Amino acid sequence: MIVKKDFVARGRSVTDLKAHLVLTTKYRRKVFTCRMIERLHEVFEDLLDKWDCKIVEFNGEEDHVHLLFQYHPEIQWRSNYLYLEKIHRESRFPYR
Repeated sequence: MIVKKDFVARGRSVTDLKAHLVLTTKYRRKVFTCRMIERLHEVFEDLLDKWDCKIVEFNGEEDHVHLLFQYHPEIQWRSNYLYLEKIHRESRFPYR
């Protein structure tokens, strides 16, 4: 039997909530480079730390990025999702 040890405990609640977010480029154009994906990882990691979340898995390809993270139910998910989407949409990457 495998026992998970990555639960989030606050107060009297214990949770294991995860969200899988996939961000794609417009028309699935192949524009992401390795350096751009690494930079996105850094940005998302810093942002999720501010929200008390933890990245479980992050990877990407030339036309999309996958982000799997763990969060607590107190987080206002809708507004945070819109903020993540805005960062992704308005990002300016100097790396090409």
